[in-house]
Amino acid sequence: MNTIKSLVLVLLIAIVSVNYSCKKQEDVSIDKVEEGEVSFSPMSVGNYWVYEVYSVDKQGNTTYSGMDSTYISKTTTVNGNSYFEYRTSSSVAFKQLLRDSSNYLVDDKGEKFFHPSTKDTLKNDKLVVAGNLLSHTYRLMHIPNKKISCAAGDFDALESRLTVVYPFFSTENNSSNYYSAGIGLIRIETSPSVNGDYKLYSLKRWHISLD
Repeated sequence: MNTIKSLVLVLLIAIVSVNYSCKKQEDVSIDKVEEGEVSFSPMSVGNYWVYEVYSVDKQGNTTYSGMDSTYISKTTTVNGNSYFEYRTSSSVAFKQLLRDSSNYLVDDKGEKFFHPSTKDTLKNDKLVVAGNLLSHTYRLMHIPNKKISCAAGDFDALESRLTVVYPFFSTENNSSNYYSAGIGLIRIETSPSVNGDYKLYSLKRWHISLD
């Protein structure tokens, strides 16, 4: 029975992902970031972030997996908006387009990942089929009550937490990105897999251009 439930849950996650990717639209109402404002995701070609990667099981045991890095390779224009192209060292296929607009971190599909205000719901999507709520996905900002630890040290940071609720299974999955002003993404905790394991990315070193 557990195997069947796990397979159904994986199928639901796939359906939800496809559904959301089709619904996303670019939000053109956001203004560009003002000069002098503090950025929690500094963007310039050549910027990079190097992470230690760990696997964490449901008991909290950690296993070192290696190193990974994210870097900004170039800029590109989509629908009249300029985006920075992010790539990772671990995947040739990975490419993500992001821009910073009034301190919103937004991709080319209109997905909002971050904003320093905790009053704004960045995502609030419900998947309803035949009147039944299959999933509820939402992203909120949180202010941690302590400094956030990573391989490079302890930093003040803001948490962008993505929650996915599956009422049918009485299950809730969370993933968190922690952003520090002037540095960027310092810690990532991915959503758990079916067996409860998740990945932890801990910032080791970084380079931010002053341009």
